[in-house]
Amino acid sequence: MSESVNNCIVMENSNRQLEVKFRNPDAFTPEFVPETATELYSILNSATSDIRLNLSGIDFISSAAINMLLEIRHHGVEKGVSFSLGQVEPVVREVLRVMQLERLFECESCGV
Repeated sequence: MSESVNNCIVMENSNRQLEVKFRNPDAFTPEFVPETATELYSILNSATSDIRLNLSGIDFISSAAINMLLEIRHHGVEKGVSFSLGQVEPVVREVLRVMQLERLFECESCGV
């Protein structure tokens, strides 16, 4: 399975998760958070398996993006879909660590 939504590229990975990659390296900046949120909610609403967000190339995450991730994670939990983060860039990893959020997202490569 592989489908493309404007900014997000969705495919099934070897763990049978939906892996979401981002075309726009600014997807987590305040300017693009609304669009990114819309796309992620669309993916979540049709998901029948867990979701892994591949943050490769994302080197900035705004507070609006963190809030968006927390809200989407909450809706995922209600639906029975878990979220994990992978390929997290060092700068973003440090933000997640300082905010103590890496455990909420089963963050691969976040030092957990």
